Amino acid sequence: MLITFLDRLAWANANLLASKSLGLPLAELGVFVTAFYVGYVAANALAGFVTDRIGSRRMLFLALAPLAAATFMFGFTSSFAMGLALQAMMGVFAGADYAAGVKILASWFEPSERGRALGLYLTAPSIGVILANAVFPSALDLVDWRALYWGLGALTAIGALTCLVALTDSPDEMVRNATGMPSTDSGDWRRGLSLVARNKNLVLIAIAGFGANWGTWGFAFWATALMVRGHQLTRVDAGAVTAIFGVAAAVAKPLYGYLSDRLGGKRRSLVIYDLIGFCIMLVVFGQIESKGAFLLAAPLLGVTAFIYSPLLAALITESVDRS
Repeated sequence: MLITFLDRLAWANANLLASKSLGLPLAELGVFVTAFYVGYVAANALAGFVTDRIGSRRMLFLALAPLAAATFMFGFTSSFAMGLALQAMMGVFAGADYAAGVKILASWFEPSERGRALGLYLTAPSIGVILANAVFPSALDLVDWRALYWGLGALTAIGALTCLVALTDSPDEMVRNATGMPSTDSGDWRRGLSLVARNKNLVLIAIAGFGANWGTWGFAFWATALMVRGHQLTRVDAGAVTAIFGVAAAVAKPLYGYLSDRLGGKRRSLVIYDLIGFCIMLVVFGQIESKGAFLLAAPLLGVTAFIYSPLLAALITESVDRS
């Protein structure tokens, strides 16, 4: 998951340089983010059914291998249409990893441990924000934005091979591999779709996740460019603000997940409190003008912008378990 977030967050740092290189206005290139997430949402909706059919390990490989190719090819973008198509492809493949990763963790950890397990797993997006904004601005002072995507494509290919070789879907699969027993998981997508449609809790969790992710990734993709263009921060300074945002989230996620486990899995109230705080911090951040104020507000925004995610993931697995 960390690698897929580096692939997608590269654009938040590369977009200004790409705008000049391609001779296209930044606002027009902002459609690339929309194209990415159209593919991403479509993949999230379908990848769970495919994961149930073929297993998480294979799903991760089949997501990361073509993502590596699309990311590498994006470095050769020469037109708006080509870039738009490749970003949509990147979104499709990047969106296919989430369900597979959550299913592996749900298979290996009991409900009483999932808050902290998912909290650690979902530090990946936050660490991606940290690395992207701490490393990419300086890297782009040394290499062209195209070379950044070529390097990320190679890194993603290594991640794909690692998943294929090193992962095991579940303890049951480990036993089957040792004894030669066949798999009994039919992965009936019709039954799965029926369960989702009839489960009110899953629908409500999806709605909450939609709104929360809109705020989180809207900020992550546009904050750097808007601080540079709107408040005349340097690219490195704006990246530092966003990196602090990511550091706070990376620290807070596993702690909030652990807290939810210690409270006996009472996660719904914690999600509600967090989302209220997130809304407040987005409004506050939008009123800020100076670099110092951005640096002070970034950790508070980072905490509230991300800590809901492991709890929502845990709520999903627990709702499915009850079904």
